[in-house]
Amino acid sequence: LDAALAQALAAVEVVTHQASPRLRADEPPASTGDAASVLAELAELLQASDSAAADCFTEHQHTLRGALSASAWHGLNEAMNGFDFDAALHAIGHPAAAAATSS
Repeated sequence: LDAALAQALAAVEVVTHQASPRLRADEPPASTGDAASVLAELAELLQASDSAAADCFTEHQHTLRGALSASAWHGLNEAMNGFDFDAALHAIGHPAAAAATSS
């Protein structure tokens, strides 16, 4: 049983590593410029209600998590998992979020 469990765990680690290379713990943190660029790209996609925002979020989760406060990350993660693009804009503090909620 232990050997089977170890083999299954090794297989999961390989798949996780291949599927999510940006989420690896040994990856160096993103630079401030990278984070600003990703946030700008994500905000633009969210503001346009472009479904590519979900792909951008998934691809750059490591960068976004490192760039945002814990509460902002939590809000963004929850909003993106619910495909609530207005709430995602609000979570990252984008000015368009205030306009979307006041209209």
